[in-house]
Amino acid sequence: MALEEPDSQVTNASISANGQKRTNGMQVTQTLNEGLKREFQFVVPGTDLDERVEDRLVAERPNVQINGFRRGKVPISLIRKLFAKGLKDEIRETTVRETLESHFSESGERSATTPDIKFEKKAEQDGEDLSFSVAYEAFPAIPDMDFKSINIERLV
Repeated sequence: MALEEPDSQVTNASISANGQKRTNGMQVTQTLNEGLKREFQFVVPGTDLDERVEDRLVAERPNVQINGFRRGKVPISLIRKLFAKGLKDEIRETTVRETLESHFSESGERSATTPDIKFEKKAEQDGEDLSFSVAYEAFPAIPDMDFKSINIERLV
């Protein structure tokens, strides 16, 4: 069964007094900012993940065909029992990818190295939050220069 994740946008960010940023329920905390090294901790609520899993199960129900049932008539509880674990893994990976994409687009930074992702909580149980940290080195900011003000002398 091939499942595709619908596109979702991460918007509506707010920053609290302690420097934590919340984006659609997701919590973002910067834990390291030394030179070009950056580290952020992300916490995605388990309810969001569970909601995405349920949405995918319901969306794919018409396409599921299991012996003993007509196409699209398989009970959602059986589909959940057979496919929920794999779907949750897929949605977890998609959530991490989308979170990083939105973080880089909002912050305007680009990673010079492959981001190192470490999971603190993998949200294996229903309702459990997904918590992970991302460490990377950012490209340095290069200031814009006015090249018209530079005089070049030609030595002939």
